[in-house]
Amino acid sequence: MTARETILLMVKHSDGIDYNELLSRTTSNYSNINSARAALSRSLKDLNALGLIEKEKQKIFITKAGEELLNKNMKNKLVLKLNESVLFDQQAKNVSQIVKNLATTIQRSEEDKDLLNVARNSVSFHVSDLEKIFKEVEDKKKKFEIVSSALENHIEKLKKLNFRDSFKFNWSKEAKEKILEIAKKTKQKEIFFESNSETLLNIIAENLEGKKKGDDVFFPKNKLKELLQDIESEFERNDKLVISIFVEDLKIKIEESVVEFSGPFKKIKKFKN
Repeated sequence: MTARETILLMVKHSDGIDYNELLSRTTSNYSNINSARAALSRSLKDLNALGLIEKEKQKIFITKAGEELLNKNMKNKLVLKLNESVLFDQQAKNVSQIVKNLATTIQRSEEDKDLLNVARNSVSFHVSDLEKIFKEVEDKKKKFEIVSSALENHIEKLKKLNFRDSFKFNWSKEAKEKILEIAKKTKQKEIFFESNSETLLNIIAENLEGKKKGDDVFFPKNKLKELLQDIESEFERNDKLVISIFVEDLKIKIEESVVEFSGPFKKIKKFKN
């Protein structure tokens, strides 16, 4: 839409708009108020010379000729958009846009006989072109149904074969309770811990009866609740914190305030809800 059309549309929507109000609406498109005022003055002068607007003191009104031109241009652009979407090289991939543009054009045509005439005489495609697109979409739909069914079967088999799965929580009271629940249900007495935080590794080694081995630490399961409190404090100081807690074959990874639980499907399933 050109600058003149934009101004004409503003005037139409607020017929009798004050010059200063119109200026304030257009200022954001320019580097400064003087540039906006100069551009607006030129546009209003042209629109007035063409008989598309008329001015009365500081008020600006759209004329019948202005409305007709604006409606014609809007209709032409609507049909142009429909043409472009239907005649696009990869129509089936663009079908959602085609449907959207068709819906808009049909609805507007039912309300506006002029638009209906413009659309009927100006579209560059035929109904048979749309039927071809429909057939392509239907063919793709059938193929996707086959693929979807096969994928569903494969997913169920992976679950039965106990492949790994995961779920996530934001770091929260609920996430901490989930971690404690997992630890409580394991027979494992020690928990394996690793982190990029030297502070946490030292806390575990010095205060939580941990055994440090390089960057890794083992600590008693009954100290996990205390560790979660220390992790909470460390989060406040270190936004790059990364932690991994291993409980048997389950891994709990904490990074950027997101907690990911992963492990064999059958075991993970018990803790998902």
